[in-house]
Amino acid sequence: MRDTVFSISKEALANLGAPHLAYVREVDASVLSAEGILPTGMRVKRGTRFFAVHLANGVRAAVHDDRDSAFAAARANGLVPMAVH
Repeated sequence: MRDTVFSISKEALANLGAPHLAYVREVDASVLSAEGILPTGMRVKRGTRFFAVHLANGVRAAVHDDRDSAFAAARANGLVPMAVH
């Protein structure tokens, strides 16, 4: 049997499953602060973790303070959430 090799562009791979897939991953508060996502002046304990919901193409759609609410928000918006480490 002969193996078939397929080629796919980075853009096509990034959009694979879009618009239905989302991924949830932990994000350190310092990263969100550096990106200007957290409100100016918001004080967060060092090491605080948030959970970001990203669309299949990598765009961050939301940030939650716990994993369960991140997954629930994705589902509530018609997305199929996947955990990413």
